[in-house]
Amino acid sequence: MPARPREIPCRLVEQRGAHYLLTVKGNQPTLDDGILFPHAAQATQVTRKIRKRNNRKWRTETVYAVTDLTAYQARPDQLATWLRGHWSIEDRLHWVRDVTFGEDLSQIRTGNGPQVMAKLRNLAITLHRLAGATNIAKALRHHARDPKLPLLLLLTS
Repeated sequence: MPARPREIPCRLVEQRGAHYLLTVKGNQPTLDDGILFPHAAQATQVTRKIRKRNNRKWRTETVYAVTDLTAYQARPDQLATWLRGHWSIEDRLHWVRDVTFGEDLSQIRTGNGPQVMAKLRNLAITLHRLAGATNIAKALRHHARDPKLPLLLLLTS
């Protein structure tokens, strides 16, 4: 059974002695009533302008984040930098998994299947990036043309 979202911060702080910075999704309506995350010390609101690729229309999005770090341990500019770092991971990995590999359309839903497939997709993305690919979809098309190329990529990376 997967952990509930608020159990994860508890585990990080209490069992591992780690810190957390979590983006709070819109399904957390109680955030307005106070920071009800375990060990939370501060929250931040980030307003950003975003647009889809090849689209000129911008929209404004507001997101919230919660951390157990105090204001003395993490200044607002540091929190902003860490959040931007997370977004770059989101763009470089999760977007590729969702769009290029069609992960959201996968019908593998039971047992360890979803985790295994996610690991295999991550492996494919990582191997292509290590080989210098900047466009994963293009690299996949190239390697699909010759059945020896994927094996060669795996053995040389």
